[in-house]
Amino acid sequence: MDRPGKPDLILLGDVVTADPSRPRAEAVAAAGGRVLALGARAEILALAGPGTRVVDRGGEEILPPFRDAHLHLLPLGRQAGRADLHGLDLDGLRTAVAAHAALHPGEGWVEGAGWSLDALSLGRPPDAADIAGLAGGRPVLLFSHDFHTALVSVEGMALLGMLGDRPPMVPDFDRDRDGRPTGLLREAAVFAAGGAAQAAMTEEDDREAVLAACRGLLARGIAACDDMDGGRTLRALASLRRAGRLPVRVRAAIRPADLAVFERTGLPPRADDGGLRVAGLKVFLDGALGSRTAWMLEPYEDDPGNRGLRTLEPGALEDLARRAAALGLPCFVHAIGDAAVRAALDALEAAAPGLPHRIEHAQCIHPDDLPRFRALGIAASVQPGHMATDIPVADRAWGARGARAFPLRSLLDAGAEVVFGSDAPVEPADPALWIRAAVERTTPDGRPEGGWWPAEKVGRESAVRCTVEAPLSPGAPLPPSTAGRGGAWGEGATS
Repeated sequence: MDRPGKPDLILLGDVVTADPSRPRAEAVAAAGGRVLALGARAEILALAGPGTRVVDRGGEEILPPFRDAHLHLLPLGRQAGRADLHGLDLDGLRTAVAAHAALHPGEGWVEGAGWSLDALSLGRPPDAADIAGLAGGRPVLLFSHDFHTALVSVEGMALLGMLGDRPPMVPDFDRDRDGRPTGLLREAAVFAAGGAAQAAMTEEDDREAVLAACRGLLARGIAACDDMDGGRTLRALASLRRAGRLPVRVRAAIRPADLAVFERTGLPPRADDGGLRVAGLKVFLDGALGSRTAWMLEPYEDDPGNRGLRTLEPGALEDLARRAAALGLPCFVHAIGDAAVRAALDALEAAAPGLPHRIEHAQCIHPDDLPRFRALGIAASVQPGHMATDIPVADRAWGARGARAFPLRSLLDAGAEVVFGSDAPVEPADPALWIRAAVERTTPDGRPEGGWWPAEKVGRESAVRCTVEAPLSPGAPLPPSTAGRGGAWGEGATS
């Protein structure tokens, strides 16, 4: 072991390094927010100086700082202001929205999130009549669990221009046989309605929401994250970074709408310490499983006429990839269905080979496409929490194709780079949940016994490697909350 300088922090315990060449250690020494040394208990204690804080965690595991490789900081920070609709039937949803509106009086929008077609069990798509009269005349906007579908009230439709003669503020939306809007929004219309509902939010509101989300991440040991939203989220992040108030390290994606600005002005300087940098272009190629809009090679089992939705015209992804490549940026392509995954691989191979692109979600992959990830140097950015939640839905929608869903073991065996994230606020930003889901492949209540398509289970050490920001080794970072002041790393980064 090299003899480093004096540490300001020494942690004793069962140190999990996430480094295959040295999986475990008994102690870790750190200074200035960076690892100095790992080793046996006695040799690390011998490095201590008068100012070194020693924290003995006994036999408890000490894990590296985590990274959430896919989330949405601004919506996550605003989630506390929405009614929680997860797992509710229609009566429960109506009760929850009415109660939320009563607890949050005012004139603005009433928002909720978390409902699903499967939980509502209506046998039909929901519509505005289902949520009429819940908020005293205020507009209501309720996001589905996957945020790819939303339900808007009549009052909301009026504000969005969906009922009158003026051009609506949202693109295509569902209509009934008489051509009247039903109140159900999908894909791009959902994002447009969400933006309109939050138009009154100020830049300071954005900053505070991002800060609230970051503090929640640190409480779970997440010291770094990849934000997927660009736009106003990136502006809030940049403002916090300039003020020295950004508590986690953020790799930010921009959206296609942001490209023109960056093409005119170039990319902003990258922070030397990696505190905030623009890392890629986020592009949508399909929808989501729960909304039955993930783009599939074959139709859904429970919707035989439906193969999902391709959200970009042929050639559009290639054009975006070339524009991003001119800025030095890879693409982070949202592709959930097996058809979308294949099309994403094809487009990135043709338009911008050699960049560290990623397929975001990659929930269903045809076996023929598994080896292409390594061959093309394209990472799979996967959210195991989706699997735990979606097992019953995937069984209904994909049937035997569940064997190729969330193929974590197959991806790793094929040599692909795999990184884990949450997609928060869709799923909780909690690494313990992702690791459990990847290892056990069950719903939160432990079904099915023995795991869902158990051949795709991964070992715990593999799951941890997919979840940490970087293996623990000399020079690796610690959580920013402990940097330079010997704080108790265990407060934010142990489990």
